[in-house]
Amino acid sequence: MLHTQISAFLSSPPEAVWQAVTDNSDYAWRSGIDELRVLSDTTFVERSGRLETYFTITHFEPCRLYAFDMQNSRFSGRWTGTFSAYGTGTQVVFTETLQFKNPVLRAVAFCFMPLHKMQRAYVQDLRKKLGETGGQRRG
Repeated sequence: MLHTQISAFLSSPPEAVWQAVTDNSDYAWRSGIDELRVLSDTTFVERSGRLETYFTITHFEPCRLYAFDMQNSRFSGRWTGTFSAYGTGTQVVFTETLQFKNPVLRAVAFCFMPLHKMQRAYVQDLRKKLGETGGQRRG
């Protein structure tokens, strides 16, 4: 099982951060995703290369909590994002846990699927989407 968490301060207000993270129809700002299809109000699928990952939204509390379960041919997992007003900006905490289906993948996942690096890239992409150039880490 892989588990990682990243915390970041964004200078944008919670409403803007929430909108960027939860608007699945606007995914062009996210690196590493070739296609995203919204299937319903609570389900969507992302394609990266030939791998499709299916997502089911489990919590949607505007500007507070966004969570979903995910599954593809290689793993199943859970992603949770919490959003808190911090001054005029937003403190976010993104947590991801993956369980690999194949024991061999499980053994090499630390090398070939660096979750923390992927989360840092997501936060960097989010900063660009919001028009931010930097930011401080808090918490």
